[in-house]
Amino acid sequence: NSRITSATILTHCFPRPFSPPAPHRYFLCLQLRQDIASGRLPCSFVTHALLGSYTLQAELGDYDPEEHASHDLSDFQFAPTQTKELEEKVIELHKTHRGLSPAQADSQFLENAKRLSMYGVDLHHAKVL
Repeated sequence: NSRITSATILTHCFPRPFSPPAPHRYFLCLQLRQDIASGRLPCSFVTHALLGSYTLQAELGDYDPEEHASHDLSDFQFAPTQTKELEEKVIELHKTHRGLSPAQADSQFLENAKRLSMYGVDLHHAKVL
């Protein structure tokens, strides 16, 4: 005899192999970037850095030391608590993505984001009235 209490958490899961059509991929990336940056979709330091590097590749293109060396990354929000260390790691990884088109960078972003443990899970508190 189990009862639902106010502490019960319900989850809704989407299939992991979900792959949106190309026109919707960009909007899904934007939503996931927002969820990751706000902390709604938690991930590790390394994952924040990797996903951030794909974001830079999609938004800025190939790393160019003359153009990007002075670029202020505060225009980009990669994590809820963004540090200089994270920004340096993002730049380091961004340098390795030379040649990826924005669409390819978004695809790589989605491939890595969908491996997050909370990807596709939307938590809701419920209580019995």
